[in-house]
Amino acid sequence: IESMYVKIKVSERDIDEVQKGAKGQLILLSRPDSTFDITLDKMIPISEVDQREGNVFVVKAVVNDDPQAWWRPGMSGIVKIEAGQRKIIWILTHRLTEFLRMYFWW
Repeated sequence: IESMYVKIKVSERDIDEVQKGAKGQLILLSRPDSTFDITLDKMIPISEVDQREGNVFVVKAVVNDDPQAWWRPGMSGIVKIEAGQRKIIWILTHRLTEFLRMYFWW
């Protein structure tokens, strides 16, 4: 259990917002009431194809909290990664802007 790490799949449209050393939180599906602090450790620069998400990049993270006895390899959950401060207008419109740039080839 002590040598476990978190394997995170990040969509290719969000990978530019993620940086090595960033902090985040992990919530496992088996215990949604518990959160664990993580730190991004290694970014693998090769994309993989995920049937649901499309192209994803794998990022490995270490758990900063103490290991729990109930943790098992292969458990799944959700990770939220701190990506820095953004203006509210950017948060609300950046997906639309990216879509329009790709559609009209700006």
